[in-house]
Amino acid sequence: HLPEQLQIPSIQKAVEVMEHMNFTDEERESYESRLKWMRDEEMALRKAARQGKEEGLAEGMEKGLEKGLVEGMEKGLVEGMEKEQQKIASKMLAAGMDVTHVADFTGLSVEQIDTLRCSNKERIS
Repeated sequence: HLPEQLQIPSIQKAVEVMEHMNFTDEERESYESRLKWMRDEEMALRKAARQGKEEGLAEGMEKGLEKGLVEGMEKGLVEGMEKEQQKIASKMLAAGMDVTHVADFTGLSVEQIDTLRCSNKERIS
């Protein structure tokens, strides 16, 4: 519509407003109905996006919690088994068993048993 020199957003908006002022009642009603429909569609899309985000967040948190719980239980079980192995190894060492035999029976490494033996000596001292 406008010459290139007038392709400025504020001037374009003013021209658009003037065009709307010249609408007939029927054109104005049609235009306003279209604007209302567009606003309603935008709001529906925003609402759907917000709901999708909320549902995704809730699902992600649920899955994360489940995964965290499983991993926590697995870690706790492993730690509990390690502590039990260490208790058994400590008793075997206290009974005078050889480090290699203790390692064979408990599944702990010789280094772990040496560390355990040193910490037991420190507690006794």
